[in-house]
Amino acid sequence: MGLSYRIDRDGDYRIAQNETFPVREVWIRGHCNKAGLMGIREIFTLYTLNSQEELDRLAPILLVDNMQTRVMGSWSAVRDVERKQFLVLYIIKAPLNADRRYVMQAIKEASEAALILEKVLSLREDS
Repeated sequence: MGLSYRIDRDGDYRIAQNETFPVREVWIRGHCNKAGLMGIREIFTLYTLNSQEELDRLAPILLVDNMQTRVMGSWSAVRDVERKQFLVLYIIKAPLNADRRYVMQAIKEASEAALILEKVLSLREDS
């Protein structure tokens, strides 16, 4: 596929670079889920927020992005109680038997979503 990656301690594949487009912090889950007889793998990007207030400011923007821009996946937020943080994830659910073209498009969309999130957060920090 022309991807460079490393496997993290959870067994997830962290995509480091791609020959065709820039990749921003995209992972492919090593563990596979099942939906009936179909294997499902997650392709995702994530960002950590330190407060509920940050999440509250970001949520409306992500909702609009979900409805108007994203096609293959969607934004989600998870509270990490132990670390007292929130994880904001863009997750694409891909069939285990997805072809190369589908997986590359999913990686590209997740990477673009990460870039958008970085831009939104940097604008908020500048103001």
